Amino acid sequence: MADYQSLLEGEKSAVLQGTTEFEIITALAYDYFATEKVDVAIMEVGMGGLLDSTNVCQPILTGITTIGLDHVALLGDTLEAIAEQKAGIIKQGIPLVTGHIVPEALTVIDPIAEGKDAPRIRYERDYQISHQESVVAGEIFDYTSSVRQGRFQTGLLGLHQIENAGMALALLDTYCQETGRELASNDLVAQALKETRWPGRLEVVSSDPLMILDGAHNPHAVKALLATLQERFADYHKEILFTCIKTKALDDMLDLLGEMPDTELTLTHFDDSRATDESVLKETVKSRNLNYQGWQDFLEQKLTDKNEEKQTVRIITGSLYFLSQVRAYLMERKNENGYTKD
Repeated sequence: MADYQSLLEGEKSAVLQGTTEFEIITALAYDYFATEKVDVAIMEVGMGGLLDSTNVCQPILTGITTIGLDHVALLGDTLEAIAEQKAGIIKQGIPLVTGHIVPEALTVIDPIAEGKDAPRIRYERDYQISHQESVVAGEIFDYTSSVRQGRFQTGLLGLHQIENAGMALALLDTYCQETGRELASNDLVAQALKETRWPGRLEVVSSDPLMILDGAHNPHAVKALLATLQERFADYHKEILFTCIKTKALDDMLDLLGEMPDTELTLTHFDDSRATDESVLKETVKSRNLNYQGWQDFLEQKLTDKNEEKQTVRIITGSLYFLSQVRAYLMERKNENGYTKD
């Protein structure tokens, strides 16, 4: 009883000293998974890896998708510094699957993995992905590795999603090999990939007029969004509504968005303590000669404006916190007015 009381007092002290909400939720998640005796738990790192609260587990395998400049105030302002934080999840002798990672980051990750005798399953070397065709409902690609070959279709738009799907396949196959399970069939994999949905990630919320939500909240994600727009909507006029939170690289993302041809860029503000100050956004609008509009007004205007002289796609992007508000608003509007056209 005394030991339990000491534990409670210790936990109380930790909370008072600054235990974060994420750390508490992570502890609750691990406790829940243990209580429910789940077969498999897939844990996503909150931020970085090395010092993240999720990193207390002993995994069956680990994965690092991409490395981009994000959360630089906490993780470091170079790709190498961020890669070192991400590589903190690598465990002794545990396989590591990596996605499409730039060379600067790999020069940090590879020695750490080698030093821990962590087997490497690497994009392009150990598994290959080849984009074949973009269709209305996703992307068609070929996947090749030593244990699987096949043609698949994602249920998500965007060329970057075939890289995500390919890495997911590499993780799945590695997991099966590590645990002595039979590989999932290509038919089952194809069904899973095709049925995958991810709200707020190149999500078409209206087809007439065409409107897309995408949570591109850092420069790396903005580049992925622009690559998809260039590939799919090169001949379209683009009207982009954008905002972000205070900790993000606002100017870098606006520089990238400003490079897209035939684009009208509008900034907005949303109601959240983390949101970039409205005064900062309005000053940015003046200095960059952009537009500013309340996001609800923007949506109402664009959803009713169908008399277009040329094909137009509207993209609402930036903070995921912002998109959660936009999506809720649109879903409520859809239920009331039925604005979408399949």
